[in-house]
Amino acid sequence: NPQGRVSRQDMMVLLYRTLQKSGYSLEEAEEGRLASFADSAQVAEYAQEAAAALIQNGIIAGDKGRIKPQSNASRAEVAVMLSRVLEKKQ
Repeated sequence: NPQGRVSRQDMMVLLYRTLQKSGYSLEEAEEGRLASFADSAQVAEYAQEAAAALIQNGIIAGDKGRIKPQSNASRAEVAVMLSRVLEKKQ
């Protein structure tokens, strides 16, 4: 659905898979990395690895103890994620 909205967890999966395919080095997520967020149970199973890895690597920081996986990703959030990827690469 190219015209549809994308959830934050789907954006995390897309970014994570793109980084993996491009050879970007990501630190493996620590066990239970998602558990520190109040809404971690809302992260779909298919998105848990991606979310945990992006959090572990400082690309996703959350908002007031939540990562809001079911919310739509805003342009600003996507821009911040991409900016953090570029910062870490340098």
